[in-house]
Amino acid sequence: MAWLTLAPDELLVGVHIPLPDGWTTSYEKIRVRGAIDFPLAGVAVALKRKGDAIEILRIACTGVSSRP
Repeated sequence: MAWLTLAPDELLVGVHIPLPDGWTTSYEKIRVRGAIDFPLAGVAVALKRKGDAIEILRIACTGVSSRP
């Protein structure tokens, strides 16, 4: 997996993953203090609508424990 390793003079500044048409996403994290604090929990939501109804809904929780 050496092709995934950055050289000493390289820096990853962003990743762009385009969504398929029709999807909407959001991510929120809950923490005690500001942006530097480890989140107590995070929730990511992705959904696709069909008319006024939700056709597909995906939910993922992150950072819900200090252990794996």
